[in-house]
Amino acid sequence: MARKTGFARPGSPEAQEIGRKIQRLRLAQGLKRMQLGRAIGAPNTVYIDKIEAGRTVPGVASLAKIALVLGVATSDLLPTEPVVPVSVALFRASGLSEEDAEELLQRFREAEAEIRARRLASNSKPTEPKGVGPPEA
Repeated sequence: MARKTGFARPGSPEAQEIGRKIQRLRLAQGLKRMQLGRAIGAPNTVYIDKIEAGRTVPGVASLAKIALVLGVATSDLLPTEPVVPVSVALFRASGLSEEDAEELLQRFREAEAEIRARRLASNSKPTEPKGVGPPEA
């Protein structure tokens, strides 16, 4: 069974993106899967095959080794889009149904917009600086 990491779930679009990035960088450097695998301490090419296909997501240590071998920052191998949308994170954390989590997120966004509008309106009103006013008689 494939391991889950914080980056993505095996087989997900994010895992496939990680795999494509690794494959693209490996090929650009003219490395074979076996060479990359050996450089990171993998016993054979199967691990690299699975990563590049998005069927396995490397752990933090393996991803760091791969990045080092490929000459890039570890973050360059990560997905460009958030792995878990906020609504899904709310759904998982709260025990709400996915539909209720979406509604909660929508209400939050509306409340946030309302608060920002109020702040903007209150900041745009002319105010007299503190300590400055008409002279006292």
